[in-house]
Amino acid sequence: MPVSIIGIVRNSLKFTAVKAIAAAAMFGVTLYAATVLTPAEYGIYGVLSLWLTYVGLATPGIYAAAAREIPVLLGRQKEKDALSVQNVALSAEIIWAIFPTAAIIIAGFLQHDPVLKAGLWIVAGVYLASRLANLLAHINFTRERFNIVAAGELISGIVSPAVVFLCLHWLKVHALVIGPLVAACTVLAYYLVRGRIDFHFTLERQQVMRLAGSGVVLQGLAVVLTAFRIADRTI
Repeated sequence: MPVSIIGIVRNSLKFTAVKAIAAAAMFGVTLYAATVLTPAEYGIYGVLSLWLTYVGLATPGIYAAAAREIPVLLGRQKEKDALSVQNVALSAEIIWAIFPTAAIIIAGFLQHDPVLKAGLWIVAGVYLASRLANLLAHINFTRERFNIVAAGELISGIVSPAVVFLCLHWLKVHALVIGPLVAACTVLAYYLVRGRIDFHFTLERQQVMRLAGSGVVLQGLAVVLTAFRIADRTI
């Protein structure tokens, strides 16, 4: 199939517009939050966001590897093979997501500050829901369902700041993580309805190990890049 420059530009503009809308909405909410929260509360939010960042890096990169195989298989009209790689990778990622989620929940029990404790438990939900939603988004993107993915990103970009804005005075710092939780759950429900991918839970040990072998390298590169980007936030 020939590559359409017009099609690339059209789809690119959709995602650019969505990202601009989401960034503007979150920027406004962030400024508003700065007038409501104390520096100590914002510090707690910084810790919670770092937890979310770090656990997001704790993945073997199985789907990252699969995402590079699936388009090739689809391009060669090997739909059955592409579906097999998709289902094995997604099944393995779902199982893996249980461990970081459990780690955050346990960390919450170890905290003495009730605000941080509850915040970590909310973050556990954010991680799990957003991880599943992101996997479904990536699969739909790989299958060139750009309108569905753009709509999903728009939903997330609007729902999260809206919830934060509405709950900030009431829930304080917890509103900053409840917003992403509600948004992730909403987007996950959206993909389950609109972005169906013919998923069937499938595990093949050799297939998982093969994908993990490439995925670990890809994830290692992501960790190095992120280390440079979040050093200042950690400090």
